[in-house]
Amino acid sequence: MGFRLDGFVGTNTMADGNAPAALTRFGRDGSMVVAESHGKFYEQASRGNMYVASSATGGAAIVIVGNNIPTLWNPMGSGVNAEIVRIELAWVSGATAPTALSWVSLAPAGATIATGAPIATATLVATANCLVGGGKVGAVKWAPIAITFTAAPVFFTSTGIGLGTGAPTVVPSLITKDYDGMLVIPPGSALSLVSQAATTTALYTYAIYYVEQSV
Repeated sequence: MGFRLDGFVGTNTMADGNAPAALTRFGRDGSMVVAESHGKFYEQASRGNMYVASSATGGAAIVIVGNNIPTLWNPMGSGVNAEIVRIELAWVSGATAPTALSWVSLAPAGATIATGAPIATATLVATANCLVGGGKVGAVKWAPIAITFTAAPVFFTSTGIGLGTGAPTVVPSLITKDYDGMLVIPPGSALSLVSQAATTTALYTYAIYYVEQSV
């Protein structure tokens, strides 16, 4: 026994909370239209929930674990999880050395910056909302360079990114790693990007994209 499927032809614009009777869309030939209307993270970005934590314009050296490592800190009581979406690195200058890039974690990381707290000192820099001009300020904090810890963060996992030798000027130097819900920073913890080898003179610009989700 067959059934009837109701729908409409053409685009449909709906406001939040609107539930029209016909949700199925058809083409002019009667075929059902199934397609992604936007990119994977458009919904989160357009609602102001996606942020990017970036290095300074001139780039910075990525150092071994210790103090002064680029750190995303989700303070206790923030009310959000930080879902890492993507990391990007682009070579600026200097000779690289063979090494791997890794994540190190600090948990618990506390709710405040203070002497004796997990994070003793930090120079925080505002992250950018991916909804350009949206103005929404996130709960997660970003220290791109200046930060000190009472106890050093510990190895968490590899990024899967390795760096070669010499200045990568012949081929494009953009290095990326995408995550699909596999890496989350909950309230009261922090995640930092480090080099597995000794610090070199190479400078990189880097960016960490993440989405804030209510806990």
